[in-house]
Amino acid sequence: MESFRYFPFFEKNIVDRDDFSNKVTDFETLGLSSFITCTGNENSLWLGSGDGNIIELSILDGSFTISRIWKAYEITVFDIKYCQNTLITIGIDNKSIWKIKVYDCEDGYIISKNIEKYNEIPIYEDLGNKSITVFDICNDSQIIGLGTMDDFGVYILYGNFFGKSNYLKYMIELSEPCTGIHFISTNNDNKYYVMICTKSSVSSYLIDAYTKVPKLTFCDNMGGSKLNCNVLAPGWINENDDIQRILVIFRDEGLFCYHPIYGHWSALPTSYSNPIFLASYKYYLILVNASICEVNNNDNNNTSLCDVTICHYLPDLRCICYTGEFNNVSHIIYGLNQLFILCSGNIKSLNSSNDKITTTPNLLFYLTELSLYDRIMMFVKKCLFDWALIIAANEKAPECVYGQIQRTYGDWLCNVKHDFNEALSLYLKCLDTFSGDTSHVIYNFLANDRFDEVIIYLKHCIHIYRCESKNTKNRTSLKSNITFPIGKDHVNLLYRLFSQLDRMDELFTFLTDEKQNEAIDSGEIETAIEMCRNYKKYDIAIQIAEHFEQHEKLISIYIEDKSCPIEALIYLQQTFLEDTQKLALILKFGPTLINKIHKETTEFIKSLVINHCMSIDVFLPIFINQDKYLLDMTWDILTDNCTKSELNIEDMNIISQEMCIYLLQVSLRQKEINEIWPQKLLERLSKFDNFSNWHSVLCICSYYNYNKGILYITQHCGLYQLALIQYFRNKDLNGLIEFCMQFGNKETFLWLESLNYIIGMICNGYCSQDYLDVLINIIQQIYINKLLSPLSILDIFSKYLSNIENQDIINKIPLGCIKQLLIQEIQESPDLTKENQSSINSDREEIIKMRKDIKDMNSSPKILHSTRCNQCHLPLELPTIHFFCDHSFHRYCLVQQDQCPLCTPEYIRRIKLLRQRESNHTNKDQFFKFLKGDMNNNGLDYIAKCIGVSFK
Repeated sequence: MESFRYFPFFEKNIVDRDDFSNKVTDFETLGLSSFITCTGNENSLWLGSGDGNIIELSILDGSFTISRIWKAYEITVFDIKYCQNTLITIGIDNKSIWKIKVYDCEDGYIISKNIEKYNEIPIYEDLGNKSITVFDICNDSQIIGLGTMDDFGVYILYGNFFGKSNYLKYMIELSEPCTGIHFISTNNDNKYYVMICTKSSVSSYLIDAYTKVPKLTFCDNMGGSKLNCNVLAPGWINENDDIQRILVIFRDEGLFCYHPIYGHWSALPTSYSNPIFLASYKYYLILVNASICEVNNNDNNNTSLCDVTICHYLPDLRCICYTGEFNNVSHIIYGLNQLFILCSGNIKSLNSSNDKITTTPNLLFYLTELSLYDRIMMFVKKCLFDWALIIAANEKAPECVYGQIQRTYGDWLCNVKHDFNEALSLYLKCLDTFSGDTSHVIYNFLANDRFDEVIIYLKHCIHIYRCESKNTKNRTSLKSNITFPIGKDHVNLLYRLFSQLDRMDELFTFLTDEKQNEAIDSGEIETAIEMCRNYKKYDIAIQIAEHFEQHEKLISIYIEDKSCPIEALIYLQQTFLEDTQKLALILKFGPTLINKIHKETTEFIKSLVINHCMSIDVFLPIFINQDKYLLDMTWDILTDNCTKSELNIEDMNIISQEMCIYLLQVSLRQKEINEIWPQKLLERLSKFDNFSNWHSVLCICSYYNYNKGILYITQHCGLYQLALIQYFRNKDLNGLIEFCMQFGNKETFLWLESLNYIIGMICNGYCSQDYLDVLINIIQQIYINKLLSPLSILDIFSKYLSNIENQDIINKIPLGCIKQLLIQEIQESPDLTKENQSSINSDREEIIKMRKDIKDMNSSPKILHSTRCNQCHLPLELPTIHFFCDHSFHRYCLVQQDQCPLCTPEYIRRIKLLRQRESNHTNKDQFFKFLKGDMNNNGLDYIAKCIGVSFK
């Protein structure tokens, strides 16, 4: 052990008077008592004294205090053991009788009432006056072992020591006094091992829980152990082993380890020549060696100076953690979460003059273990990372601490030792537990041009991140266990390294890993594809796009990178694509495809429309500046690929209004207009119900000078004025006459406008026979329809002729037809006079009748004959409202109670007519305009109206 490295893991402190709550009594009690044995747990220390008392020491409000002292035995306490809330003591009571007393501890404390209710096991009948050397209990408190000196044996007692006085016993015979008994439990509840030490041998026995008969497993006669120099310690064997503890013996030659099955296990030489005590604490061994033993002749007192050494005994971590010198070390106890060293006092001097004996008091020291962080940092500062990992594992440190040690270890290997493989291994091990940024690990490798290590590290990081992200989504709790962030920069770096090192196959394999396939987002896939495209790895990019169904990226690669539009179109025709996907893809890439392979593209679009019942409208953006292809495709669709000889209006039902308007515009802007398209499209538009966008269609026809369309629209929509203007503009006389003959009966202004137009044209020099014939025809139609009187027609002629200086033009105007009309009107005037006189007489009779009714209403009663409401036709009930027009209503049936709902509309109409006449009567400006010839009216009719109003 002299070659072991030293690390000060413990700090020495002494329990002095100021540490006690009762500074006088408690301190003196502990200082002056003669302690034989002691034990402890996390809450208490129990010390057994030579006078039979047991002292319980605890901590209250940060100070040591004696909780209780009780007389356990009349003579002495031999040993105390604590196990599973049970305090088992052995001692000598009255008449030198050995007794075992069992106390029940609740939560690690002895309650006062339990002191009086202990369970006593009388063993005097079995032991008699035999001397006991050692005492031990099994972990479950069901087995007790006693080593004797007189008959060289070990007594094994079985039973439930609470509430039962009977128990089983078995004796193991030895050839010399027993110096140590230790029970070892196994993972199997039915097996126990008891290891027995003498001064010259070590043996192990298997105890079956059913037979209770010890069975020897091994016996080593090569060496034994002194008293108090053997102890059980946690082993460094496999965690899955049935046995987790071993026996350690402290001899002059060194430390020797024994396995309960295999016997001698290992040995460690030491430089100590006089071992007196051995204890264990966690993974530490506490060795006490008597370095000086001298007799003070002056004081007649013995003082033993002891070297206390604490060492880590694990094979991979052997170091000295504390060394110190103490006087008269008697006990080493673990309790109150501290490691205590009890140094017994002794006789200091004897004064013969006054016979006074002075003694030195007992001293209690405690060794405080440094925190786990401080111990780990000691190893880390010395670059002993393996030891730091071992101590972290043994102490069950948090995973983040373990991961941080591995991370630091990896940094040291990478930057100092340049052992990149081992550094990578450590970096990968700590990924599951490390919390922090991974950038500096990547930097360490990149700074040394270790690209392979960077790729492996990034792959593991991303894999863990994806798997954890997937698990988080599947868990009901949204809390994630991801301890390190992975961003787009990490993914981009990995893909860039794959590309630069020409390892694109690994990129594809990494992306298609089934374990993480679901956790890959679309952004990573797009990044990988773009990286392959940037490095011209188009085949790998296509494989990735196909695997992850990145259809847009795949078609883009075919068109933009590989210049293979036909391959893109073939991919679009695949059956695994849904109709919506095909539609979205062709809308995005259709304009490019139709420019390069227009025939194949239009055939594909036709198949979508015909086979998948898609509307042609959605494909219009593809045919921008491709009018011919659009018309040809539409024609093929409507005629079933030209199987029909002509296009029927019924075949165009699949075309929407917007499509018709767009196709009309496309067809009209062709250099050679096919008359079939505009005609059929206009006809199709007229078949739509409630089509209200004719003004747009009219603007299109006007912009492209499509006269037939303009006339069709104006006639269809009743826009006769626009149609008339179009005939005037085209000088289509025959069409004008036909139009007026067709619609002149409904819209009489057509004849009047046509008359003014023809007269104006003749006056401007258009004196051909066609114009003259049309003029005569128009005048005759005006007279037949009673639109104007002959005088009004003459008045129109006079306005135009007054401005003509060419006599030849005046001579060609057929005024004779007007003369004939005047003669005919004069001949028909007597009949008209008779008809008007008859109307006057009828009006007078009606006026007389109305005056009589008014007089009767003012002077005579009105008999109401109605029995039912004229609104709801139910029998009349009060309240009822009657009107003089013989209509009666329920009050609740009327909206306005002062007006008859049946007669009011006619009354309002007559009132409006009367007010209109009054307005005309008072309009003097209009009358004088007529006298000046500014109004285009029949003079006699207008004067008659004015006079008629005067005689109202």
